[in-house]
Amino acid sequence: MQSESVSAASGALNVWVAVGNIQVPAGAASLKKVKVVLAPDPGVVAAAPHTIPVFRLTGSGLLEQNPHIYLGQGVDSVLIAAATALVAQEPAIQIYEVDIPVQTGGIIVVESMCVTEAYVGSMNCELVFDREAAKSGNNMSDFVTAVMPAAAAVWAAVGVLTVPQLGEGQSPKKIKRVDCGFVNDSAGGVTSLRCSIRFRITGSGVAEGGLHHFLGNANCSSGVAASTGGHDRMIVRHDCDVPVNAGGQIVVEAIFDVELPVAGDMVFGVQYA
Repeated sequence: MQSESVSAASGALNVWVAVGNIQVPAGAASLKKVKVVLAPDPGVVAAAPHTIPVFRLTGSGLLEQNPHIYLGQGVDSVLIAAATALVAQEPAIQIYEVDIPVQTGGIIVVESMCVTEAYVGSMNCELVFDREAAKSGNNMSDFVTAVMPAAAAVWAAVGVLTVPQLGEGQSPKKIKRVDCGFVNDSAGGVTSLRCSIRFRITGSGVAEGGLHHFLGNANCSSGVAASTGGHDRMIVRHDCDVPVNAGGQIVVEAIFDVELPVAGDMVFGVQYA
């Protein structure tokens, strides 16, 4: 296997910015892994950023319907003037197993953006190639986000996903991976608020009966005005095998148990196969 990586400073809120271009190496027939991470640099005191880093791949090097979109790990930092504590932020690298056909010599364009708030840091992406031809029929991925609901203990909308409907034999048959969670925004400094979030999916895009629930992250917000704090690793991975109907809609909802955190954003991502 061959691999290559690119890195660039994170950009403005909800705007795709270039991370770098990777040329598919000689002898490569498929892309097998996509690894993404935001290396945070909160920068200055009196700042309270939180974000969901998102990456996308496009370009002539990909021989499958694109773009392909991947969630990085959510990050939340609170740095308040006069505080003395140290906050270590170590977001996990998100690793996606894929099987995407590629064109030798073609270019894969890597871009990223910050969702929820702009965040200072480095956006890093690694692509791992293989000489074996791709065998799977579809590798597309998508996500939805929403701000936290007004009340706990009630199912609330996160968003609606439309299952891709492509050419013969190219539409996705199932969801093989879900990434979901709540990215805290701890700027309010309110003490002792737990985050216990769960997600569920329904709708015509889900091709089997029964329930489909997924646990989100479980952490808390606790602090006072003159303090520091932070959260990372707030997005949880679930490997799954949920059949889908091409062209159907997947309704994503979430519920907070008992109480609401201070503030923040819900996120739910799917990877098809």
